[in-house]
Amino acid sequence: MKLLVDMNLSPNWISVLRDSGWEAVHWSAVGQSDARDLVIMAYAASNDSVVMTHDLDFGPEAQRSTDSNRRSQPRHDRKTSGRSTASHGA
Repeated sequence: MKLLVDMNLSPNWISVLRDSGWEAVHWSAVGQSDARDLVIMAYAASNDSVVMTHDLDFGPEAQRSTDSNRRSQPRHDRKTSGRSTASHGA
């Protein structure tokens, strides 16, 4: 498991984590310090990383975006062999 340490935690965590056997990188080494949560989450996802943060409201923007994307994608019905079935007046 790779760890991506958020900006609100000290870069000193990197050596502690690495000394304990974790693969870790601080966000300041890979991204802009003022990046939005969505950008950080996208980076973590594309790099198979888990975000380590002390930000209690981290991720609501990313969660809302994920929820919105799920609602906008067509639903698939098993009976139609993967063809999209749009909701008709429901």
